[in-house]
Amino acid sequence: MFARSPASILLAAAFCLLGTAAGPGIPEHARELKALEAAVENYLSAVRSGDLADFNSSFHPAARSGTVQAGRYAELPLDSGLTCLGGDAAHRPRTRILALDLAGPCASAKAEWDCGSFKIVDYLSLLKIEGEWRIIGRIFYRTGESVRTGEGGGHGH
Repeated sequence: MFARSPASILLAAAFCLLGTAAGPGIPEHARELKALEAAVENYLSAVRSGDLADFNSSFHPAARSGTVQAGRYAELPLDSGLTCLGGDAAHRPRTRILALDLAGPCASAKAEWDCGSFKIVDYLSLLKIEGEWRIIGRIFYRTGESVRTGEGGGHGH
């Protein structure tokens, strides 16, 4: 027989109540995390396919994209990453989500494009606007050497 302290009984009761308060199914935070992951995956799917319309639909109309070039901030078009890949399907990147974080209607994501001889690491800021996760800011870093231009890493493209 196990002796239980009053504190452990209260803790167990609190967990039971929290589980009941969350209702049936997945708790709200987990549902939002899945919705956030789906939004970032839609963005990465557009990166892989090169579909500019799908790519742009991931962003809020006021979204901005930037990086550092020669030690200075450079604001670039949202689709600058796609244009450096060109139209060749053989050069489409592999992508993956590295991290997701959310608090209420605000979220961030870290994702990677592996383009073979170079990689792009995205840091995305997202907001849930009218029930939909939209990217409102993108900063990125490119490392390695470009297949097309031979430019060295350490700058965004």
